[in-house]
Amino acid sequence: MAKPDEDQPPADPPAETTVDPPPSPPSRIPALGVGVIFGPGAGHFLVGLPRRGVVFALSYMAMTVVSAVAVARAPSTATVALFVAPVLIHIGSLIDLAFIPKERLSRVRLAAIGQILALLVAVFFLKNGVRNHAVEMFQLPSGSMLPTLAIGDHFFVSKLDPPPTRGDVITFPNPEKPEESFVKRVIGVGGDKVTQQGGVLSINGEPIRRCNVGKLPDSGVLVLERLGEHTYLVRDDQSMPQEERSWTVAPNEVFVIGD
Repeated sequence: MAKPDEDQPPADPPAETTVDPPPSPPSRIPALGVGVIFGPGAGHFLVGLPRRGVVFALSYMAMTVVSAVAVARAPSTATVALFVAPVLIHIGSLIDLAFIPKERLSRVRLAAIGQILALLVAVFFLKNGVRNHAVEMFQLPSGSMLPTLAIGDHFFVSKLDPPPTRGDVITFPNPEKPEESFVKRVIGVGGDKVTQQGGVLSINGEPIRRCNVGKLPDSGVLVLERLGEHTYLVRDDQSMPQEERSWTVAPNEVFVIGD
């Protein structure tokens, strides 16, 4: 039997294997900031949850369109309340982002940046489409529509309605400052002859139906008028000139005044 070589050096011990620790999850704070600024779902892309981000983003877009069309088609307290839904979806997305378990979060990848940009572009075009073609919110800058609308009142303007009729309240750009808008009531439409004598308006020789309902502290009179399908209050300060003035409304145009 052969004897082992006593001069042979001992074998090297096996090398120790090291395992890199898993990467730490990303912070939620930047994702929450992105979600607050850029809308529902945007922050989810930053923490590696694009599917959840898409769900929140699409839900927000869908409810924005539904609420805008509902207000434009049939304005009422119920339909205006639908505008709360997109806000609740936005808040819900932030709550979801804040309480997702840390182990489900992952570092952002370069593709997520492109996804966020695509989402922002979609939201931008959606909001502009709704504002330009469905419904838009305005704030009254002056007292020209008192007592119907007070200074600073917010209201929605439908852009899906047919051409305005007598009694409608409309908005239109200031010809001298297009960035500003006027808010007035339609008194006459194309072809009408509008006559004013004192505080009384007549349309095609027929006075607008009105009755006094009370006095104002500054000696003015509060008058209830009915024009077309609209009944509304106007302020009659009894200081209008008594001579008769008249205007003929051109085709495809309207004659407007404040309340």
